[in-house]
Order: sequence, then structure tokens, then C-alpha cells
Amino acid sequence: MTTPDPAGAATTVTSAAPRLRVLLWHVHGSWTDAFVRGRHHYLLPVDEERGPWGRGTAGREWPAAEEVPTAEVGHAEPDVVVLQRPEEVAQAERLTGLRPGRDVPAVYVEHNAPRPNPAESRHPLADRDDIPIVHVTHYNRAMSDNGIAPTQVVGHGIPDPGHRYTGGLAAGVSMLNEPVRRRRVGGSDLLADLSEVGPVDVFGIGTGELGDTGPLRGLGDVPPPRLPAHGPLDVAGSLTARGDAPRDARRRLREYRGADVGPARCGCRVGRRRGAATGLS
Repeated sequence: MTTPDPAGAATTVTSAAPRLRVLLWHVHGSWTDAFVRGRHHYLLPVDEERGPWGRGTAGREWPAAEEVPTAEVGHAEPDVVVLQRPEEVAQAERLTGLRPGRDVPAVYVEHNAPRPNPAESRHPLADRDDIPIVHVTHYNRAMSDNGIAPTQVVGHGIPDPGHRYTGGLAAGVSMLNEPVRRRRVGGSDLLADLSEVGPVDVFGIGTGELGDTGPLRGLGDVPPPRLPAHGPLDVAGSLTARGDAPRDARRRLREYRGADVGPARCGCRVGRRRGAATGLS
């Protein structure tokens, strides 16, 4: 099979193992962008609204992914289901007629730290031993009450664009979706104080609500294919008035509270592990 590399060229992936039909919903864009670069065939439900339950590819160029109309998911014949929200267990059964973990193999990718806190939460799949829970950090697995569910840790990952960081722009940059709605959990309430020390540019869904003037600027979302070419730690895509591109930003701000992670939203090599969650091995 042929897949794009970070620079846009095509690379051929060969394996003696079978190529699986993987059903998953497009929930987290950056994570999905890395995941569908694997060697399998990825089935993404789509509907007319292209909302949370039918986003499809959202216009992304993913050669290994196929948009499947919601009404036709029952004929998609998945080999495995990748779950990311508790409601998807019932939704997958409703659409396919197959019970995840029983009639069709399934895994649950848990992107978040336990909520509201480790002492007062229990994972929604904690009472099931037929669907493994895959956490994205060791902290999240350790802090979660996983009950009898098998667990694994597979870190968020991205295609490695190589060394791009310059630090030539005296500004900070943050990747944060919906900073107004997720003010506390996302830590965006800290950005105003941080911008008093130096200017801060914020990229992600809904960042325009922060405004685009002054030391704190919300500069909108950027399609993942452009991340490797422009991100600060190669994080985002369009040119800014403050410098050549966000990749030159001197500081990468990580203001999330808890251990929810965002490395899949950025792309550079600065001593961290290279893209881990690419495809399904």
C-alpha cells in the first residue's frame, strides 16, 4: 500500500500481516491524522451534517481512509472497532449489528486523564474484560480506575518532520482547541498572564474567540497536512504578523491541567519519542 510521508511524497509499506478494515470515528483530528497513516484500511462514518458522529475525513487527504455513509456502516464489515467515546460502544452495535468486544474485536483509546479526578472517577469500561483500554500516557493509566479491563499505553504520535525548530521569534505559541469553553481544563485562563511576559499566539479550533490583537492572539485552526511545514515545534500553519511562521516561536506553551497530552498536535523533534500512534500494528 502507498501512504504519504510528512513531506508529501509517497512511501510504500509492506507487511506479511493481513490488512485490517478498521472502523473508527473521526474524533480527534490530529490523532486520527497520524493513526490513518498505518498500513490498514480505515472506515470513517460520515453524515450530511459532518458533526461529531459523521465527520468523515473532514476534507483531509488520507489515502488509506474511506468515508462510509452512516446508513451503510452495517455493510462495511469491519475487522476491528477503535472506540474513543463511551457512547460509541452502543453506536457501533446499532450501526453494524455487531457487539464490540464480543462479535467484533474492539479497543478503546482513552485520550483523557480521569475526570473529575483520579479519586472520584471510574472508567466507563472498567467492568468489561473484553475491550482493552489504551491510554495515551502512563500517568493516565496509573491514575485511572480501570477495573478488570486490560490496559496498554500507546503515546500520541505524529509523522516525524525532522529538526525544524529555530526559536528566532520572541513569542510563545500554544495549540489548544476551544480555549473559551475549555477554560479550566485546557488552562487557557493562564494564557493572559503568560502573555504579559511575552506575546502568545494560540492555534486550534475556536481560538478566534480570543481575539487577534494585543499580546494574546487566537489565530484559528490549521489543517494537519500543513503542520510539519510550519509548526513552532512545528505546530501550526499560517504566517503571522509577528514573524516568518509559528515554527520560529521561542517557547512552546503547555498549559493543560492534569496529564491530558497534546504532542499529536505538534510536529518536531526536540528530544521526545518519535510518532508512536501511527496506524494499528
